[in-house]
Amino acid sequence: MVAIVRCIAFLLLLAGCAPELPAVPGCALVPLGRVTVEVVADVPVVNAFIVGQPVRMLLDTGATFTVVTPQAVSRLGLRPGGRPIVMEGAGGRTLALPVILPEFVMGQARLRNVPAIAGRALDVASDGVLGVTLLSAFEIDLDVPNRVMTLYQARRCGPITPPWTGSYTELPAQHAPQGQLMVPIRINGIALQGLQGLQPRKRTIE
Repeated sequence: MVAIVRCIAFLLLLAGCAPELPAVPGCALVPLGRVTVEVVADVPVVNAFIVGQPVRMLLDTGATFTVVTPQAVSRLGLRPGGRPIVMEGAGGRTLALPVILPEFVMGQARLRNVPAIAGRALDVASDGVLGVTLLSAFEIDLDVPNRVMTLYQARRCGPITPPWTGSYTELPAQHAPQGQLMVPIRINGIALQGLQGLQPRKRTIE
């Protein structure tokens, strides 16, 4: 038997960074569209549009920023500017410039004036990375085995339950200062906090 694991990430807005969608009355679950997920070298990739032009973006719920590569910035006619931002990851620290995406479309979901940065992505052919600053505008049902991601309009109410009738497991979680979700884990009996992210090829312990 092959166990099919579905995960759902309910991400709150990162204050002052995430693009805002109209509020949902009550606790209604409003679907905004389904997006096909392609797994390339163990990394999930989705197709989207920035200012009407197609882009391939890595999906990483553990990334703080939404990143657009310098090559894509040039092709899309975007104009980075402002104070450089320090990006810190497994490869060390790099500086990147802020850039605004005037329009971002994924599935039937459309966002305007999305904050991002111009910088390097992973060593997978793509135009950038979808991080917390964009994904936190939605509730996300990510079904990796079936290669599909469903976007829902974020709700400001509770309790929030998954949009499926099967079983699920609740995990206590809290937000890191940069907006990612942190969940408790145990390694060799030692309690730790882990960032919930989608980079299957990398497991980092600090």
